[in-house]
Amino acid sequence: MIQEKRIVDHFASLVAIDAPSRGERALAETVKGQLRALGLSIEEDQAGAAIGGDCNNIYATWPGTLDWPPLIFCAHFDTVEPGQGKRAVIGSDGIITSAGDTVLGADDLSGLTAIVEAIRSIGEDGLEHRTVELFLTVAEEQHLLGSTHAELQRLKGRQAYVLDASGSPGTAIVQAPGNIGLVFELQGQSAHAGMEPEKGVSAITAAAKGIAAMRLGRIDTETTANIGRICGGGATNIVADACTVTAECRSRDWAKLEAQA
Repeated sequence: MIQEKRIVDHFASLVAIDAPSRGERALAETVKGQLRALGLSIEEDQAGAAIGGDCNNIYATWPGTLDWPPLIFCAHFDTVEPGQGKRAVIGSDGIITSAGDTVLGADDLSGLTAIVEAIRSIGEDGLEHRTVELFLTVAEEQHLLGSTHAELQRLKGRQAYVLDASGSPGTAIVQAPGNIGLVFELQGQSAHAGMEPEKGVSAITAAAKGIAAMRLGRIDTETTANIGRICGGGATNIVADACTVTAECRSRDWAKLEAQA
């Protein structure tokens, strides 16, 4: 039977383990130990070396008692920053939050917790089940970097559920957008802003004009675009000769995605 207190305690223990993108090994070893104790076999690929990280994607198999096709569950180990020194704070209303100085890491530690609890509960109750395969990835928060080096031939199932979304129980996301990241580097001409600004060409001004001309935010029901960071210039008395702008666009329609980019 699913045990709420056990879920909360397990989730809080995973939160306490730092797992930044490319630095997930400590968390992965903890989860691997738990899965082995529940009877799962574990394999790893070589994704860590390929992406400059300390951990690989994990493939785990729980043999079934039913002669049905395997079922795959997927989650990821890494959390976004600031994620060093995370801890779970359980309120009097039962709501779990971070301490306020880091993220909580529910993305995707809640998914990992749910998978382990489901397997543990099914095993304890002696329920019949099909073979379960787990695909646990690294560096997901870096635009799915870990899964781009997945060795999917290790998985036999053809039906999979990815536990990595918010929403009420029973909600399923059946389509996700593509993503294009953009970096604009603008070069201008420096000059003294108080003495001879007319001799300068401001890279920041050029960036601002370009951004003002862009369609941003909600473009349509399938497409979004956003400026994430602007960095440039230095002293206030110098016309900025360089500026970097980072942006992204997303769409569920590839033609729209390319057009927006």
